[in-house]
Amino acid sequence: MGGFIDPFSNRGVMNRGCLPDTGKEVKVQPCKCEDRAQRGAGANRDSCDVCCEQHEVHSAFVLEAVTGPRGRAFSAVVAEIHVELHQIHVELHQIHVELHQIHVELYQIHLDHHGIHMELYQIHLDLHGIHHTHTGGHMAGSTECAELRGDGVRTRPPERSAGDGTQQDPETTTEPASPGAAADMGTQGAVASMWVRAFAILACTRSLAGASTWCERRSLALSPVQRPEVYILGARPLCAQLSGLSPGQRKLCQLYQDHMVHIAEGARAALRECQHQFRTRRWNCSAVDGSSGVFGRLMHIGSRETAFMYAVSAAGVVHAVSRACREGDLATCGCSRAARPRALQRDWLWGGCGDNTEYGYRFAKEFVDAREREQSHPRGSAGHARALMNMHNNEAGRRWVYNQAEVACKCHGVSGSCSLRTCWLQLADFRAVGERLKDRYDGATAMRLGRRARLELLNGRLNPPTADDLVHLDASPDFCTRNETTGSLGTVGRACNKTSAGMDGCELMCCGRGYDQFKSALVERCHCKFHWCCYVKCKRCTHMVDQFICK
Repeated sequence: MGGFIDPFSNRGVMNRGCLPDTGKEVKVQPCKCEDRAQRGAGANRDSCDVCCEQHEVHSAFVLEAVTGPRGRAFSAVVAEIHVELHQIHVELHQIHVELHQIHVELYQIHLDHHGIHMELYQIHLDLHGIHHTHTGGHMAGSTECAELRGDGVRTRPPERSAGDGTQQDPETTTEPASPGAAADMGTQGAVASMWVRAFAILACTRSLAGASTWCERRSLALSPVQRPEVYILGARPLCAQLSGLSPGQRKLCQLYQDHMVHIAEGARAALRECQHQFRTRRWNCSAVDGSSGVFGRLMHIGSRETAFMYAVSAAGVVHAVSRACREGDLATCGCSRAARPRALQRDWLWGGCGDNTEYGYRFAKEFVDAREREQSHPRGSAGHARALMNMHNNEAGRRWVYNQAEVACKCHGVSGSCSLRTCWLQLADFRAVGERLKDRYDGATAMRLGRRARLELLNGRLNPPTADDLVHLDASPDFCTRNETTGSLGTVGRACNKTSAGMDGCELMCCGRGYDQFKSALVERCHCKFHWCCYVKCKRCTHMVDQFICK
């Protein structure tokens, strides 16, 4: 570095940058620009003065660059960059919070699965103890349940609808349940399945009523027994009080008592849906009395109304049980294990807790069809034809629930960006199922029992029905007048629509008998206002309306 000797001081002054490099460096005191004022205006200019002047020029340039227009523009750009960096930091923090929440949920799922495994292990220990308290002769001597000692058999649900909306031709087949197959009606380990199989054989040998019929049917008794004490102690507090169950349904009730609440819920949903769909028809899903069941004596006729009721009732059971599995209300099933759809985008996650339609379909098939399978009608008889009709319509109702299930997704991302989605299988609304069955009711196919003891078309020129269609054997009764034999209430006193040309019109609803017109006061809420916080206050308004009642 270059250096010089201050002529006004006995000490050297170090100058860095004011003089050209001389190859030498003298370590002296630095030059101070304030010394010029002390020397006076007449002093000679030296290199220090030149350096100070250059420093002043440089300071003025820097001040102009910072406070001038360009400096202010540059500062604004820097401020915008800082704001954007801050926003990116906030978004990264939100993503971190969401990832942490996902980790917490996955950990909770892990804990739930661990609890399920512990419960299954406890069931295995209980069944192991029961096995050792009885001799092996009971199991070896059981001939009525011999098929339980072979390979397990399960009923396969129908194939789902293809992407183009076409329905696969249904077939109810049986296949051997291999150790690597999917779990049938609940979680089963290989060891637990062996003890459950042995306990089912033991239960059949305990002289239960109708045990041989139940065991020969490959029912859901092969699944883990939720309450084995019902066989050990003979305690049947719930199932013994339920009327209308067949022997096979009663056995399933004893095995799956927690399912009965949801079966009843499905039956109520089916009744409400029937009343909604037929609210404008002559038959509005009502009966003379409840002595012959929910729908009275009408169920004794193989009409299209009966076909609809069987279908919607089976659909209600599938819907209620499938939803109960997802909610965790049943001990023998959980969330859906359906395979990932091929049409789902690759970057979307397939998980969540979907409705277990596989379990709901199989359980409803075993429970609802048990009554028809138990009946020993002669082959080719009218009772045999009616059983075939009922089982066909039951299958149609189950298939509509199973095939109407759709993929539902939930968005994840910053500020609702939906950059990530989690999808699962979800049941369609039961109202949509009811509407599909109502369409099939309008186009129900008339059938008869053929020579091969199978249902065949009454009119051979029509197309044969598919598994999703409804079939009937008898013509519908006349619902215009009250009939105790058929269970018809008639349409006397029913409200009708004077301006409608459809089935709810007065001409069709009243069957040509005419109608009476009345004035009635209709009270409804009006002028509703929301008040903070948080309630809605309405006024009550009265209107005079015309009502038309069938004679």
